[in-house]
Amino acid sequence: MLLTRDDVNRRAKQTLKRQFANGIQHVRGHIDIYDPTPTALKAMPEVKQKMASWVDIPQEGILCCPDGEALLELGLLPGADAIGAIPHGVFTYEYGVKWLPAGEYPFAGAF
Repeated sequence: MLLTRDDVNRRAKQTLKRQFANGIQHVRGHIDIYDPTPTALKAMPEVKQKMASWVDIPQEGILCCPDGEALLELGLLPGADAIGAIPHGVFTYEYGVKWLPAGEYPFAGAF
C-alpha cells in the first residue's frame, strides 16, 4: 500500500498521542525524505502545526544520499525550523567537516 498524506497525518498524530498517554515525555521524530513522491515530507507540516506544543520534528541523513541537496531544499520549503548535523551520518570526518564552517555551507545563502 502506498502512503497517502491523510494516512501519514493520522498515523503520526495517533502515534504521538499514544506515546504521551503512556508517559513518554520526550520524542524525536524523523521524516523519510527518500520517498520518490515525498508524501510524508508534504504531510508533516500539518502534523507539526497541530502537534507543535508536543514535539519537534527534525530530519537527518541529508549527506547520505546522492540527491541530498535537492531533498534538503525540498524539505525546507514546507517549513523546516533548522538545519543540524549528525557526525555519524557522514562517510568520513573530513567529508562532514567541509559542510560545517560558517560561510561555506552550500545552502547558507539560499535560505
